[in-house]
Amino acid sequence: MIKKFTPETLSLIALLVFISTNSMTAAQANLPTNLIAQYQPPPPPSRGAPGKRGTGASRGECLRSQTPLTALVPSFNNSQKDQDVWGLTTRERPTFWFYIPFARGCSTIELVLQDDAGIPLYQIPATVPAKPGIIGVQLPATAPALKPNRMYHWLLQAKVKPKDLEEEELFVVDGWIQRINPSTKLSQQLKQAPINKQARLYAENGIWFDALTTLAEQRLKNSQDTTIAQDWKTLLKSVGLENFAVETLSLSDKRAMR
Repeated sequence: MIKKFTPETLSLIALLVFISTNSMTAAQANLPTNLIAQYQPPPPPSRGAPGKRGTGASRGECLRSQTPLTALVPSFNNSQKDQDVWGLTTRERPTFWFYIPFARGCSTIELVLQDDAGIPLYQIPATVPAKPGIIGVQLPATAPALKPNRMYHWLLQAKVKPKDLEEEELFVVDGWIQRINPSTKLSQQLKQAPINKQARLYAENGIWFDALTTLAEQRLKNSQDTTIAQDWKTLLKSVGLENFAVETLSLSDKRAMR
């Protein structure tokens, strides 16, 4: 037997369905839609990419944080029980990100770029932040463009001289970067995606430097955005750097030297 509903009952059912549907839509609308996926690291090159992501800290008045000088890059264990420090970019002149713990008055830092044979190509002094924090150092237009599928060695050198020492201390973090051309599919996706989705695409395709820089630029523009902050933390956590998620961000001045 088919049960018949009165017009009043049908109206009530329709109202309940409408409320339920709109409640779900509202709840979905409140969910963050651009949470970044875990970074998907490609395997390091077979030739190896030995480097050092973090290094010891100075002492005395030059040290403003117990956290050591650190490059915000992926680090992989290799067969020699060493570390491969390596990441990809699609940009001709990428930005490198570092945590700087030193005081501005008694330290200087510079980024050095070398080819895969160790020949220096460019060096650029960077500004020590006013307080410990993360800085971005971008290769300027005067720097040589990275060539696709070539390995480049980068080093950040920090020279620190406390007043109670006659000679300055040198601290170095280093690693490798490789530029690739994005696939046709990824290029189309990036063109169609809003800026807040692009970092996810880079991360899912294992392109570390572009994912990190895209998020860092968003954080600099929208420091109070909690979704961007969560994306930033998730990306850093994927390479074991979540402790740096709350550090302040800044961009270094572009003062280059060949």
